[in-house]
Amino acid sequence: MSLKRALEQLPDDRLTRATVEAVLRYLDAHRLLHVDVRRIAIATRQDEDRVQHVVSVLVGARVLDSVSDPPGYRFVPDRVLELETSRFLRSSQGASSSLQSSVERYRRMYGH
Repeated sequence: MSLKRALEQLPDDRLTRATVEAVLRYLDAHRLLHVDVRRIAIATRQDEDRVQHVVSVLVGARVLDSVSDPPGYRFVPDRVLELETSRFLRSSQGASSSLQSSVERYRRMYGH
C-alpha cells in the first residue's frame, strides 16, 4: 500500500491532485461503505471519468479496496497509509489556501 506510488502514476497537475484529494476525503468519511464511482463523482463534484481513473490507480496501488458486485470502493488504511494520506491532505489544503490567497491579493491589487 502506497499513496506515493499511486501519485507517481498520475499526472502532476492541480486538477488531478484536487480529484485525488476529493476522492480520499470522501472515502475516508465513508469508511464502512463500498461506494461506486458515480456516487463519488456526484458527491465531490468531480468529472466521473477523472474519478474513475484516479480510483483505478488507487486500487492498483492498494490504497483502496474494491468489490465487483456491485462495483464499489472503500478506504481502509493501515497506520502507515493513514499517516501518508493525512500528510498528503494537509499539504493539498495548504497549497489550495496559498493559491486562494494569491488570487485574493491579485483581485485587491487590480480590482478584478
